[in-house]
Amino acid sequence: VEYDNLIVKIGLLKIGHRYRMIVPIPNRWGQDANEDNEQQQEKHTHNNDEVKIIEDSFDDDLRGEIETEYTNTTNDAASSATSASCHHYLNITLSAKRRGPYRGRFVLELTRYPLATSSETPQKCIMSVQVDATIMGKDMGTPKLRNGVICLGKIVGYDSDDETEWQGFD
Repeated sequence: VEYDNLIVKIGLLKIGHRYRMIVPIPNRWGQDANEDNEQQQEKHTHNNDEVKIIEDSFDDDLRGEIETEYTNTTNDAASSATSASCHHYLNITLSAKRRGPYRGRFVLELTRYPLATSSETPQKCIMSVQVDATIMGKDMGTPKLRNGVICLGKIVGYDSDDETEWQGFD
């Protein structure tokens, strides 16, 4: 079993809002320098990779979900041989409910299963994903989001001035 760490920085967020970021999970079993292209394509033709969250975040502010995308590519214009590849993504949703620095964590298990014809054992990697952000209070300026981070809007039911009918003192 191998171990790896990944740090995701979301940026400067505004309290009372929900944010989403989709992070590609790095391929732990990338290309070997000793193998040529043909061997790599043969290896990636059968994707037997699995990614799952084995430890979710401790608080309700941070949620994660694994998404898998399958793509078919043609190797050659002259040949009709195609190869399938899959890419895994971690979909992170953060609800900014308290002011100050924020740090959350997920633990992922990446497993690569050998082909059915092989007698190898599955390869495993445990990956810790740390999510860092700074949450600023109301009326403290404009949020500064990192690339790929989108604001989903205000948190429903969060204590906000927009939801009150009281006009204040005259």
